[in-house]
Amino acid sequence: MLALSKTQQLIIGKVTIALLVVAALLITVASLNKNHIGDEATQAMTEVANEHFERTASIMVDGYEKQKQQYDNLNSHKSHQVYRDEALAHKIDMHRLEMAARGETYSSARSETVIDSVTKLSEDTTKAVVVETTYLTIKGKDTETGYSTKHELTFKTGEGGEFCIVKDSFLEPTGLLPLPTAKKLVVARS
Repeated sequence: MLALSKTQQLIIGKVTIALLVVAALLITVASLNKNHIGDEATQAMTEVANEHFERTASIMVDGYEKQKQQYDNLNSHKSHQVYRDEALAHKIDMHRLEMAARGETYSSARSETVIDSVTKLSEDTTKAVVVETTYLTIKGKDTETGYSTKHELTFKTGEGGEFCIVKDSFLEPTGLLPLPTAKKLVVARS
């Protein structure tokens, strides 16, 4: 058996620790690169999410039927289906009708979208935590009202490399519904 001096043992110990640190750093960098999708992809997802939020908010302006026609037209021209939650669309339309009965209608809607975080789940599936800020202009007053809420969006990448939303999970209540109804849509973060 080979006897090592205390100095040799100390050197071997320090080299071993250094190698473990380097290995841990390499693993961390590799996992970050695996989940990093790039600025162009993030921008594309932001645009898709923003369009989704504006289409959803437009129910408060134009109503369910007109918005449904817009979705149908979009889907006839796209290689993938544009995400739409029919149950949510009906709830928003009911809320629009209730607000109109109280005398409040809207002339326009606009949204701003910021992606907080992105996790690549597989080659063609990505989840993003997104902050939606939507503004509705009150008809006849040119006054904006709005809300901000977080979503967890699941995106699939289509054959042409385009992103499409396949799931929209609310992490906070939406401003498009009465608060008790909106709270029921919130899901525990996965």
